[in-house]
Amino acid sequence: TEAPRHWDAHTIEVALRAGMLRSVDEAVQRGDIPSFLAPTVRGLVERLPLQRLIRGGISLNDLLG
Repeated sequence: TEAPRHWDAHTIEVALRAGMLRSVDEAVQRGDIPSFLAPTVRGLVERLPLQRLIRGGISLNDLLG
């Protein structure tokens, strides 16, 4: 059997970001996010602080880099 996973802050952050990226991919497939915006949204998920992603409030400045 597999050893239990140690859920430290890094492991939780990696798991949350992976889930958010999966959600972006699914939203693109459903048509909820236009495909041309997907790379930008994925980039935000990958680089913005996790607390900011959870809280929301992404600005146009975030999108433009």
